[in-house]
Amino acid sequence: MSTECTLDAPTLAIERLTVGYGNTPVIEHLTLDPIEAGYVVALVGPNAAGKSTLLRALAGLIPAVGRVTLGGRDLLSMSLPERATHVAFMPQTLPQGVALTVFESVLSALKASPLHENHPTDSRRLRHHAVHTLERVGIEHLALVPLDHLSGGQRQLVALAQTLARDPVLMLLDEPTSALDLLHQVSVLQLVRSLARDGRIVVLVLHDLNLAARWADHVIVLHQGTLFTAGPPEEAITPRVLSRVYGVSARVERCSGHFLQVMVDGPLDPPLHPSRRV
Repeated sequence: MSTECTLDAPTLAIERLTVGYGNTPVIEHLTLDPIEAGYVVALVGPNAAGKSTLLRALAGLIPAVGRVTLGGRDLLSMSLPERATHVAFMPQTLPQGVALTVFESVLSALKASPLHENHPTDSRRLRHHAVHTLERVGIEHLALVPLDHLSGGQRQLVALAQTLARDPVLMLLDEPTSALDLLHQVSVLQLVRSLARDGRIVVLVLHDLNLAARWADHVIVLHQGTLFTAGPPEEAITPRVLSRVYGVSARVERCSGHFLQVMVDGPLDPPLHPSRRV
């Protein structure tokens, strides 16, 4: 992937990134190839591989050491308000007990976060922008429903709308499809591809390798806080990677529609001690 960039066509570069909680490192000295605008990047790996920790570090929610640049600008040296003009993070779940409707929650997300200079600031235009965002995510029919009345999947869609509303150039989505049914999984991932085509970088954590193989342009496989392998889906999701990282015997084949499919036959017996890198 190319390293040339501007903030209009940003490139995300991560070099020797170390992240942890207290004195316990979770990610150590992580370096990735630069990621261009227009890419959907899937972070995959077993539990505790460091996927969500990496997203939270990029969003500025936990301390990190190393170098992370977006469009040539150092994200780690930015204040949170400055970073929030370029980066938005979607958590796995919204907090409970919030006495707002769906529309109010998206409008509040807009008002609470700094926006780009060309974004609306007056109340009428902010409300219009919030409605447009709900329509793009496909949940305008939920606008007046209180958050606490929503299903888990509906709450995920609201979280996506809150993230999209600020029009970030870097979107960080933590398991955006985990609580969704098949129809909404496809709808969300189609939207994600559309958002990337608009000139954004979208980095999302996925546990479903078939979704990663179908919708991502680039797959990053993390294991024990380090990079195991990365590349296009057909290079990063292979039987060898699945055996080394996940400890399973699996086949990766193309279906009649020419999409990659992962079929797990079972755990390795005896278990294979995972390697750090292929």
